[in-house]
Amino acid sequence: MLWRLSDGDTIREVLNLRQAGENIAEHWAATIACHAAIRDGDRLDEASAVRLAYEAIKLHTKRCPHGRPIMTIINRTDLLKSVKRL
Repeated sequence: MLWRLSDGDTIREVLNLRQAGENIAEHWAATIACHAAIRDGDRLDEASAVRLAYEAIKLHTKRCPHGRPIMTIINRTDLLKSVKRL
């Protein structure tokens, strides 16, 4: 896995672990996961995108480790409105 933070940013992240209390390992894992995540604008080949979608569907929790939603449910009417079919 590639770590994307500079040395200074890494030190700040480690120092921020004090806020995590007894969940330091969980907090650090969440930080690493978020920094390694695929972001808006990143390009994926089709096979990687499909694999990512299947893996996301299998997750027990539909939120990132920091609580942000990773998917949402929309009804058919909202979908059709969003593509101007209604």
